[in-house]
Amino acid sequence: MRKHHGLGVAALLVCTMIWGGAFVLMKTALDDIDPYYLLAIRFSMAAVLLLLMGCREWKKLDRHYVLQAIPVGIAVALAYVFQTIGLVYTTPGKNAFLTVVYCVFTPFLYWLFRRIRPDRYNFIAAVLCLVSVGLISLDAELSINLGDALTVVCGFFYALHIIVLDRYAEGRSAILVTALQFTFAALFMWILSLLFGTEPTHISAGRPPSSSAWRLYSARWPLWFSTMSSWSSRLFWALWACLLPLLSVKLSSAF
Repeated sequence: MRKHHGLGVAALLVCTMIWGGAFVLMKTALDDIDPYYLLAIRFSMAAVLLLLMGCREWKKLDRHYVLQAIPVGIAVALAYVFQTIGLVYTTPGKNAFLTVVYCVFTPFLYWLFRRIRPDRYNFIAAVLCLVSVGLISLDAELSINLGDALTVVCGFFYALHIIVLDRYAEGRSAILVTALQFTFAALFMWILSLLFGTEPTHISAGRPPSSSAWRLYSARWPLWFSTMSSWSSRLFWALWACLLPLLSVKLSSAF
């Protein structure tokens, strides 16, 4: 475990850099394509690439890998749905900050599912988070706009994803777990696209293809790197959970 400690910390750093910058790229991509189709394409690209990258891990694949990946994939897909639709109605900086309310939701969902009560620091953090959300999102009439509200809901599903993944990923191949959850997330998103999406008819001229591809794919790497971060210690993970909101908002606001 210790030999992977440095790799886990480095993966978290890369996760933060990519994840923060992706909010700005996604905001631009939404000018051209419906959120449902955008997410379906992104998850599909990620699933194909990671399945190819993890081809040596296929020998570990069994029925339990597949069945347990379904709820993980649906949870992460729902998180991205609310986050991406929320981004349509709010700014990248606010979307980035409000997404990480999952840090507060997670210990309370863990309490619900695993019967492990949060400590007093979790309750203090929850109060501080609510105050922060209010300061960022509430207007003069003490109402919250649609984009910010959807982003908070997205934080709930990210927390649910973490809880489900905690049960599923332990002792398993990080790249295979990530590839399978993206595969089921892609299938789920294609269903939602057919039911609720608007089929894209054009892409704005003047944008290089590489930029479009990056916008479609950029958010897949953070989840793989965050899965790899299990190689790091619990202390580093806790510290990074505190730094991630600040760094991601800084990156998403820099552009």
